[in-house]
Amino acid sequence: MLGYVTRPCSIFDIHFFFLMIRRPPRSTLFPYTTLFRSGGGVGIYVGGADGHAEFHAGQLLFARDGALVAQPFDALTAQLTGDPRVLLPGIETLGAAVRTVMSVSRTGMMLYVESSLAVGHDRVTRIDREGNVVEAIGDPASIDAVRISPDGLRAAVVEGEVTLGNGRIWVMDLERGTKSRFASGGGNSSSPVWSPDGRYLAYMSADEGNTSFRILVRRVDGGGSPVQLVESADFVSPESWSPDGTKLTYSPENRGIWVIPMTSEGTAAGEPRPLIEEEGSNAWGSCFIGNSDWIVYHSSRPGTFELFVANVDDPSRRLQITSTGAIYASYNRATSEISYSALGTDQLSVVKVSFSDAGSDPVFGTPETLFRLPRSDIDYAVDFQGDELVIGLGAQGQKESAPRLITDWRRLLAD
Repeated sequence: MLGYVTRPCSIFDIHFFFLMIRRPPRSTLFPYTTLFRSGGGVGIYVGGADGHAEFHAGQLLFARDGALVAQPFDALTAQLTGDPRVLLPGIETLGAAVRTVMSVSRTGMMLYVESSLAVGHDRVTRIDREGNVVEAIGDPASIDAVRISPDGLRAAVVEGEVTLGNGRIWVMDLERGTKSRFASGGGNSSSPVWSPDGRYLAYMSADEGNTSFRILVRRVDGGGSPVQLVESADFVSPESWSPDGTKLTYSPENRGIWVIPMTSEGTAAGEPRPLIEEEGSNAWGSCFIGNSDWIVYHSSRPGTFELFVANVDDPSRRLQITSTGAIYASYNRATSEISYSALGTDQLSVVKVSFSDAGSDPVFGTPETLFRLPRSDIDYAVDFQGDELVIGLGAQGQKESAPRLITDWRRLLAD
């Protein structure tokens, strides 16, 4: 018999619970989590601000590999004093595995969101426009992103937890389901972007401590050495390579969207320049649409994330194309559609885009909702192959998440 009690709870329960929480007395140091921290790597830190790790009853509570973990912690010396142990096998996280959807009261009550998604059991999966699984490809793995080659025969697959510093890029043959390691050695690799001819991949590479970040370009066949385009102490991510091969967009952390002029051999043809700069907002996630003159991206400038398009040569030519909340845009060249995730609903929507002539602004059709995305974090792992999506999908199918309330989490320590 369990030494604690859990029960499903409603949204009303969640609101009431968060209102009644009181923080227990503790030192002036607080645990918090970080994804990419300048000069300090990735993980849980102690500082003067609260965050996504919880400290209660002498235990630091955090998520690791999809599970809730407790580890003894001395708040006065800011030192771990014992070994970690798993309290709950499945807990919802937001984007990074260290950001738990959980809160704890001083009385021992814990509210968390239970998740049935098994870490390490994703598969590259084809899905049709109705959301039906067409085919699962390759072996199970922990998939962070999937990017399809221009010829549709291969995929660059990011496996591991990028935000925890162990992302690895593989190149998968979509017909055979076989894969080979793209970037070898230590460190962290993610954000692969195919060149339009399929010969090169641009990608983010970080050292083992995630204290230095670079954008590299390397031949997919493994020949030659990687070519460095950008180096930064802050996180940088390549985003889209123009169809004519002359431009590569990327996002430096909190600095908008930049563009690098490129040669046909995967090297820089000039210095990077800012493309989208918006003070007090967060603009990123760019993708070339149509020819090589326009990008679509999302920005929080309106107060919530919405989609915009901008002309690469004249960024003042800018149009907002959504108004109800949208993020994570991509472009399907086979159907001339921009796809995006609707904020708060996980609904995948598409909108047609066309150009009357080479110098005209794009014209947009009526948005169409296709289906609910199978995972709330699928935005990081979706691409198109013709009229189908290719994603990293949990082997057990759609993830089920439910809020749970434990009357006294401390009894978990006794089990």
